Amino acid sequence: MFDIYIRVSRLGERTEDQATEAYEAACRAWAATHGVDVGEVVEDTDVSGSVAVADRGLERLIRKVEEGESEGILTPYLDRLGRDLIESALAYRRIAQAGGRLVCTADGVDSARPGDQLIFNVRAAFAEDYLSRVKESFHTGKRRAAKRGVYLTGTVPFGYERSEDGTLAVVERDAALIRELFRRRRDGASISQLQRFLHERDARITSRTGVRSILANRVYVGEMEVPTERKGRTETWRNVVPPILTEDEWEDGQRESRYTPNDGTIAAQTRLAGLVYCGGCGKRLRVSGYGGAGARRALYVCTRPECPARASVAAERLDEYVEHRLMQALADREPHLAAVIEGDDRYERAREAVDAAKTELEAFRDNPKLISVLGMEGFESGLRVRKDALDAARRAASEVPPPETAQAFGTAATPAEFLRNRDRAANARFIDRVTLCAVPVGRGRWTPVEDRVSEIRWAGQGGTARPRR
Repeated sequence: MFDIYIRVSRLGERTEDQATEAYEAACRAWAATHGVDVGEVVEDTDVSGSVAVADRGLERLIRKVEEGESEGILTPYLDRLGRDLIESALAYRRIAQAGGRLVCTADGVDSARPGDQLIFNVRAAFAEDYLSRVKESFHTGKRRAAKRGVYLTGTVPFGYERSEDGTLAVVERDAALIRELFRRRRDGASISQLQRFLHERDARITSRTGVRSILANRVYVGEMEVPTERKGRTETWRNVVPPILTEDEWEDGQRESRYTPNDGTIAAQTRLAGLVYCGGCGKRLRVSGYGGAGARRALYVCTRPECPARASVAAERLDEYVEHRLMQALADREPHLAAVIEGDDRYERAREAVDAAKTELEAFRDNPKLISVLGMEGFESGLRVRKDALDAARRAASEVPPPETAQAFGTAATPAEFLRNRDRAANARFIDRVTLCAVPVGRGRWTPVEDRVSEIRWAGQGGTARPRR
């Protein structure tokens, strides 16, 4: 009993039955003519001939031959078996050594015929060469289209529309939303706040994933990823798409939110939201509420299940203590705080570090001589190192508040909210982070707040400001 193997590279507009029924009919006709039975039919559709045998259904059919469950394999053409010379030759050899038979019914290839292996190898070489020329023509066509400004990805990014010639044109209404979205992210808005912003304006994209995709997309500065001949690798082409943002505006959008409350009403009671961290896991604490429905109070709390020592403290207690420490440090002319008053350049320095890391990455990536000098493995390793350095610089920059920190808290509805917003802006200007340590269960109320604070780090300070008793 023989099994049938059929592979189709591209279905296009055809269904699977339309693409494979003629091939299967040819194999069954050969089987009927030669008086052999047909067992299993395996079809690999939308699968390139360069894919390894082990990653296709063909592997299972070869194993059946090796285990004696099948006499051999029928396939209509040799190039349906594959278009990689080495992979095809190894498959042929495995079948022959197992005592099986490989027949390409329309090509006349039959492993049972003496001297057939030479013919098979020659035809497999032609099949691989044909695939190489098709790939080269395909990539050349794509690169020519990209040079004309044709956007190669099927999904058009939010903010653009595809013209008749395939190029992208800016949709001004959506472009204005994108610029505002990046400004709000720069000022500290969370993903949920940006999601509501787009939803309120009836934007096409309103999901959290969609918001993150917009913030990460370099198309808005005029860049496009163009595929290369090496599978999985792309090149970044600049100035091929009409930009919506400047480079500085896009970098501002990579900032993390410093104000991530669970509940807007409860968080409005706080003055250190976004600045308090857990000593157990090192992550930023969220704002929750406790107490009765009529008198709920704010609480800084770590909600991560994996944290070994989740910290929490009443916001009112911590806010008063830290602001007292801040006033004391300002009166003592603490050097880092004095530098902030005289001129805070942390934001500019963080941006310069990002620009330097980006320049280093681009210079390395766009140097064609490095591949021949370092080899492909060394080149890819160097590329990863520089990408990690750029990501680290961006994370560090996201922790530095921009000069207009007060904009992050919106417009106050009452005088009390205005004062709290003003205090939050001042605290974010002078305080880098406040770290809490956990206390034994049941002891939180009775532990002095100064014993709960393990670190107060002022703006621009690398070390630790320990609480003073």
